[in-house]
Amino acid sequence: MRTMNVIKSLTIVISGLSLVFQIDGQSVLSESRHYKLEKLADGVYAAIHNNQGGYAICNAGIVDLGDKTIVIDPFMSPSAARDLKQDAEYLTGKTVSLVLNLDLHSDHNRGNQAFYPGADIISTPNARKYIETNFEKELEENKNSVPEELKEIQKQLLKASLSEKVELTLIEDLYKAIMESLPELKMTLPNITVSDTLIIYGSKRRLIVIPTGTGHTNGDMVTYLPDDNIIFMSDQLFVKCHPYFGDGDPESWEENLRKLIALNPEIAVPGHGSVGDINSLYAMIDYIETLTDLVKREIKAGSDENKVMNIPIPEKFSDYLLSNFHKINLRFLYRKLALEKSGFND
Repeated sequence: MRTMNVIKSLTIVISGLSLVFQIDGQSVLSESRHYKLEKLADGVYAAIHNNQGGYAICNAGIVDLGDKTIVIDPFMSPSAARDLKQDAEYLTGKTVSLVLNLDLHSDHNRGNQAFYPGADIISTPNARKYIETNFEKELEENKNSVPEELKEIQKQLLKASLSEKVELTLIEDLYKAIMESLPELKMTLPNITVSDTLIIYGSKRRLIVIPTGTGHTNGDMVTYLPDDNIIFMSDQLFVKCHPYFGDGDPESWEENLRKLIALNPEIAVPGHGSVGDINSLYAMIDYIETLTDLVKREIKAGSDENKVMNIPIPEKFSDYLLSNFHKINLRFLYRKLALEKSGFND
């Protein structure tokens, strides 16, 4: 009888692509296929990318300030961003008024278009400039290369081992997300830029936006909620995933992490990977220092770039996802450190 009552009371309200169910008078939001919502505090949520078929690609955040709703890093895919917008408005009872682009890379900001017009979009000046300069070029490159790259990954998946399939599926999802979004993508730039600490006061809590200068890139920010001791790190933090060094400076990145550790956050939301804590920041520092030391040792021994790129993944990072970044990071460090050693680095 209980089951029959639930079935009889089930109604479906369609709004965009998401569904809101009424079950026994209670509203229940359907889960997005792109990410999993994790409640971190009352009115604070992390949206963690679904590694098995989701098109979010990065992690995002939802923050209810009381009188306004803020979204952090609205994903790569506009379809995932639309789900995020619906979730944010359902959970907070308000329209999204601010979107923060903490990272200049497209996996963190192609979802901007789902919120604009209607919400202001905030980034650093360098992030805005990067998006403006690179959007059309990346879009054209995606149109030309991704269809064939997707076919190649799918061929590899057919003969891959179980462990290989985990990594290949991540790349497949990335390419599928790009392919799905290509027909509708349009450049949506931040309309507000900040170069110094910005405090946004709400009726329920404060949100502090902290530009961090050069680190993962030269246009990063983090978002700190001092009343909840939660920090959204974007790609200044990867948890159980290899980070990407290619557009930044690992030494400055490590300095940024040490400054942020001084805030003593209890919860740290990374750009990729599961929700972490202050120990995750120390682990990120350890990753940077370990790879840097390995490359320095090889340079001192006279090794060339090819030998450096064959340095195996250290055992303590052997279970990290995004392992394709390992060789990229080794090559980046070799070229940077070899140039510094030669004395030609200004």
